[in-house]
Amino acid sequence: MFLAWRSCAPDRPEHAPPLLVGAAKPDAARIDPGTVGRPDGFVDGSGWPDACAFLSDAEIRAVLPQATRVRRTGGEVKLRTMNAFDATGGPLTAPRGSCTYTFDLPGLHGVVIEVSEEIDARPAVVEMNWSNLLSNRHDVPGALDAESCAAGITALPMTCRKGQLAYDVGFDLLQASSTTALHDRKLHVKHGGKSTAFDLDDDRSALSRFQGTVIEPELAKTINAKIAKGH
Repeated sequence: MFLAWRSCAPDRPEHAPPLLVGAAKPDAARIDPGTVGRPDGFVDGSGWPDACAFLSDAEIRAVLPQATRVRRTGGEVKLRTMNAFDATGGPLTAPRGSCTYTFDLPGLHGVVIEVSEEIDARPAVVEMNWSNLLSNRHDVPGALDAESCAAGITALPMTCRKGQLAYDVGFDLLQASSTTALHDRKLHVKHGGKSTAFDLDDDRSALSRFQGTVIEPELAKTINAKIAKGH
């Protein structure tokens, strides 16, 4: 939940400006999925790309122009079963397979984008395992420049697959803390020439849907445009 919305001057609260939402603008960098070297068709964990390089500061600001103080915290991904269709599978650890991007927006501290790689393997292996990633998700029309993308329902992130890679990307400002007051407990958002006010007391689910249907797809399009075809 949002923490208490507080003001430095209780008699004249400083209201947060509207949240601006833009569109994907991928840069020229490429995400290399690595070389398949395992008998089960996977890239060894040390060869998985660095999830903290999936989104540059400029790419985050293309989607969220007011983002400041972007910080990255990398983490590992552990898989127990590499390929349910192949007995040669086994455990794998990708030491750079996940990343938490934390940044600030006007009036909000600790907004988060989470990126986590699910599979780095031959495309045929990704295809075989894709259905296992789709629980409580539904396909996104147009696939966002990937083979497939599936939108999360409620708190689940978006999942995409392109070539050798399948990954999750999630955006969350509902857990951020606020440094300013809100107008009538509403968060105002400007996107595509329209303004929307989300009531944080009566319908927080509407803001969650906006995150999953507008912001996460732009982040996914940014990442998908950069994923190389592999080896």
